Amino acid sequence: MRVKSIQGIALAGAAAAMLAGCSGGGAAAAPPAPATSTVGTTAPAARPAPAPKVEPAPERQPKTEPAPERKPAQPVVGAVTTTPRLACDGGWCTVPAGPGTVTFSAQVTGAHRVEFFLVPTGTDTWSLRRSLGTDRDGGDGWAVTWAYGDEPLMHHLVVEARGRGGTVQESPLNLVRE
Repeated sequence: MRVKSIQGIALAGAAAAMLAGCSGGGAAAAPPAPATSTVGTTAPAARPAPAPKVEPAPERQPKTEPAPERKPAQPVVGAVTTTPRLACDGGWCTVPAGPGTVTFSAQVTGAHRVEFFLVPTGTDTWSLRRSLGTDRDGGDGWAVTWAYGDEPLMHHLVVEARGRGGTVQESPLNLVRE
């Protein structure tokens, strides 16, 4: 039996002792034979494999998510004034008797077009609206001049502002004339 290591020698001795004890001869087991070493030629030392060429990792830019595209804000219609100044009471402004003109000026932000409408009072009257005019250049303010006749009047002034964020309609004034 050839033994190649110290552990192998110990195991071989233990196996021999067990076999001797199982033979039933009652005699004590013989001590294991001394280990013989085998001398042979040693294999030449293995050369380590050349290390693979490691190229530097490309410089990574931090991954940036594009900013979510924000929807433009809706236009905002602020105060509306008149020239000449109309007498107003309880949300109703009186248009002077006889033919004349009045200029409506609106404070509007976020719009590229503002249109002014007269809409009769009542239910479902939008289809009966009348455009007073459209202002497409808010550089000098948003305004329209209305030339009116002498007919009776009970209407809402509606300001419609259109912009990149949508369309908004506000009814800041009610107009009356008997």
